[in-house]
Amino acid sequence: MYQRIAVIGSGISSLSFMKRLLKICSESSTNKQQHIGEFMINNNTTPSSLILDTPLQITCFEKAKGIGGRMATRRVQNNLKSNIESTNTTLNEGLIEEKEETHFLDHGAQYFTCQNPTFQNEVNQWIKNGIVKEWKDEVIALYENGEIKVKSKYGSLQQVELDNNFPERFISVKNGMNFICKQVKQEIEKINSQFCNVKFEMEKRVKSLQKEKNGQWRIQFDNLEYYNDPFDFVIFSCPPEQTVEILQNSSNNLLETFNLKSKIKEIKMAPCWALLLVFNKPLKQSTIKAAAFTNNSKIISWIANQNAKATSVQNVTKLTENNGDNISGNKKTQQLVGQSWVIHASAEWSTENLEKSPKEIQEILYNEFLTILSTIEKKSKEELLGNENYCSYIQAHRWRYAIPKQNNFSKDNDIINKKDIKKETITSSVNENNNSSNNMELFINFEEGIGCIGDWTQQGRVEGAFMSGYYLANKLSSL
Repeated sequence: MYQRIAVIGSGISSLSFMKRLLKICSESSTNKQQHIGEFMINNNTTPSSLILDTPLQITCFEKAKGIGGRMATRRVQNNLKSNIESTNTTLNEGLIEEKEETHFLDHGAQYFTCQNPTFQNEVNQWIKNGIVKEWKDEVIALYENGEIKVKSKYGSLQQVELDNNFPERFISVKNGMNFICKQVKQEIEKINSQFCNVKFEMEKRVKSLQKEKNGQWRIQFDNLEYYNDPFDFVIFSCPPEQTVEILQNSSNNLLETFNLKSKIKEIKMAPCWALLLVFNKPLKQSTIKAAAFTNNSKIISWIANQNAKATSVQNVTKLTENNGDNISGNKKTQQLVGQSWVIHASAEWSTENLEKSPKEIQEILYNEFLTILSTIEKKSKEELLGNENYCSYIQAHRWRYAIPKQNNFSKDNDIINKKDIKKETITSSVNENNNSSNNMELFINFEEGIGCIGDWTQQGRVEGAFMSGYYLANKLSSL
């Protein structure tokens, strides 16, 4: 097995790969140690055939500050102040109640589904460990003719037959979808040992790979500096366009060699503009309780009420006098006062408006969002907001590489960037018991010592990303 492995990117595919390979390596080392111990007791010597191999070292390079890729969550502090009547006669000017809410907005993957038995086992363990839960809120679809349909097994719309064919949707139990990735990283760190170890190098943007005479790879960063240690195998866990760019900058005509089998240059990702909103009060609407596919808009494809996920419940209350003196600073969890939303634009509209400024996108998507709600609620935008309500946070985020285009391998995605999804029951093409008949074989070149994992090698879903990493770990451990 390769002893020094580099992973470029820290999304769920790379986390899955690292956890799986470390687990296999750890179990193998433990078994070998036991055999050595038994042999030494019986023979008072250590056989050369049982000497432990060189430790496995995996180094993960991530260009961002945090891990997770498109399983991303934005943490937003929402400060609220209000005057309250004082019951203390010594306080003439009353009190100011200050509430600091923490909202967690999933602006990437909204949820994930699960069909593969191996992934299902992992999800079951996440549920047991309090990491994920089934999303049991009502997800609907809006249509141009005013029709509304429930697109989940759960819902409250009258005279609508719920569709039990929809698979279970899963979300993080708290702090947004990125919490799942952080928990997997913690599991990796627990497995770390003297025999197998993972190291994370954050804010490191890889520019190219340079091959040495002994066949090992050197990693070069965008500042033209090289990483100190060489690697036997390099794994790309980043979008195909970014992978192509790195391969193009690399030695040995690497892109053309790799492209002969994978056709990686032909694989394209569609973009997605996301809008993040926090209001100081809930909007006066009752139709979208949790989320909606918006087939009644040419601009927006998905609207999600983040409060419905119940991941933004932290609330700190502090009482101060009007003169600024602190009276109490006790922390307590309360029902959320503000309301947060995530809006995804359609792939078509995002493509057409890809290079617009975030400020322009904010204005367009915000107005379209309120227009959609005004239409279905039959209220003016002012009525939706109500008295003393305002948007305390607004931010547009551009996912330049959001989801694989339809002509790749994708039929459905967890980043919602398409119209009414009628079925989500797509069986993963990665089957650990049938390794020779899936797309992953196209993206591994053992002769060169490089490979690709990620949602784009499968169906553009969290499950496909996870299984791509899991499969490659199994493959490398068997060599």
